[in-house]
Amino acid sequence: MGAGALRFQTNIDFRRAIELNDEFLMPFARVHERLRDRGIEFHPTSGDFVFADSDHGPPAADRPLVLLDRTDGAFLWWRFQPQGQVVRTILESPNLLGLIKISRYPTRHSYNTERTDSSYHARLIRDAQPSGLPAGSETIVKPISEQAFSRIRLGVGYWAFDQCAPLEPCGGFREDRKRPIDVFCAVSVDYSCPTITWHRETAIERLSRLHGIRTVLGHGRVFADQQYRELLQRSRICVSPWGWGETCIRDYEALLAGCVLIKPRTDFIDSALPLDDRHYVACRPDFADLGERVAEVLDQWPAFAARTPELREYVLRARHPDAIADQYAAAIRESVASSAR
Repeated sequence: MGAGALRFQTNIDFRRAIELNDEFLMPFARVHERLRDRGIEFHPTSGDFVFADSDHGPPAADRPLVLLDRTDGAFLWWRFQPQGQVVRTILESPNLLGLIKISRYPTRHSYNTERTDSSYHARLIRDAQPSGLPAGSETIVKPISEQAFSRIRLGVGYWAFDQCAPLEPCGGFREDRKRPIDVFCAVSVDYSCPTITWHRETAIERLSRLHGIRTVLGHGRVFADQQYRELLQRSRICVSPWGWGETCIRDYEALLAGCVLIKPRTDFIDSALPLDDRHYVACRPDFADLGERVAEVLDQWPAFAARTPELREYVLRARHPDAIADQYAAAIRESVASSAR
């Protein structure tokens, strides 16, 4: 054990996580040994702190804890269930040092409003189509304190998931590659949440009505993985609706494939790899302006295409194992340091 290292007990089997293709845990599992060089070590039976995976249920509170959260976005759910008090209770626990998430809302107020009892982006969708969707609950589950908010840390996002790896090799990307498809959009639409279902179906429906545009649309998971990637690499634009989370793997697959990404404006979260107007073309949550955004990109295609290598490198740098290890190490060290203040 290195001198002065932070030592965590964990029951996570990192090797098995990789063998089972555990997509949320694999980015951490692949770099956990690199954290040793950053003064953070893991042991199955002993440690001054506990490092736990939220998929194993509420953790024991016998020692200071860092929790790796599996939620798709910034909202505070437990095991993918909205409107629960479990995470908010854990955040207030004096034993919790940090909750490491894919994304977070930028202020405590954002968590203490009726707009985030489910998820903020679902509220934005309902606001854009108030008459066609069921109203969400307006109940605030349990406000969190400033101290609890300060324990929410940023880990890596979907850009670090293994599903992006096949698009890394340079041979699959050329700035001047022929792209006979103007717009590609293939998304799952069968959600238990009618708001997200409507949002995604609307994206497909509006794209299907565009005239004079070469589109390839997939209503559900209709393409095999390799075919899906090849279609991305042959497309100029990829449209990426919201899902359970504000971001998704498709966002980063599109950038790695050299597409121009169009997605609803997502400026209400913090992420370790920010996506903003420099990285995608923003549209409305109801896609009412989607045709205009598509036309904007196609009308100025040489200018947009010229930026695709830079955007691809932006994602590739964040996917490097050292960058992933650095992000996790920063989240863990900040969590431990905050408890000493």
